[in-house]
Amino acid sequence: MSENTSTTQPYRPFIDPLPVDNVPPAAWYITFIPLILAIAVCYKAIRAWNMKTYWRQVLTLTLVIIVGAGALAGAISLATEFSVG
Repeated sequence: MSENTSTTQPYRPFIDPLPVDNVPPAAWYITFIPLILAIAVCYKAIRAWNMKTYWRQVLTLTLVIIVGAGALAGAISLATEFSVG
């Protein structure tokens, strides 16, 4: 019987995450919009009463989530910038 002497290890995503040193910071914001759009599509597919206005409701929910997340990020940024201590 031959023993496998390979030096490659299996990929363990939570133990050995991929390096993100070369990823530009704007890439995280670009991936945020499709994620929010997918969440809005799935949520409105379940909750929409009228399918004639489905896409308008999806885009409205997407914009509300993006604006809300931006407002929360701004509020947290201001709170940490001017915090006492």
